Amino acid sequence: MSRKTPTFLGLWGSAVEAQMAMWVTLGVRVPQLMAGTMSAAEQTRMVSEKAAALTESSHAAAVTLGRMMMTPARTPACLVGSMMALTAAASNPFHRRVTANAKRLGRNSSRPSR
Repeated sequence: MSRKTPTFLGLWGSAVEAQMAMWVTLGVRVPQLMAGTMSAAEQTRMVSEKAAALTESSHAAAVTLGRMMMTPARTPACLVGSMMALTAAASNPFHRRVTANAKRLGRNSSRPSR
């Protein structure tokens, strides 16, 4: 299995996309929380998905760090590439979940909440 080395622009683009998705998610959830109209299932999902993302992120970062320790960087460019791979491994689980939330909540935001 080959691993694609992340680029700085790719990581930056991923961070921008996650930030935009976060604003969509907050735009839907904060008014529901303030009005007390958010369902218990959504409240539970809100907390459990963060715990799952943290667990997955920690595991991916530990595995990537282990690979880095087993393969010493021969050049500064190799070290930078390894650090970007570590950043991508740690941030991908959060990115995947926040963008999925924005899609799901944005799609359902036109419906009145119960």
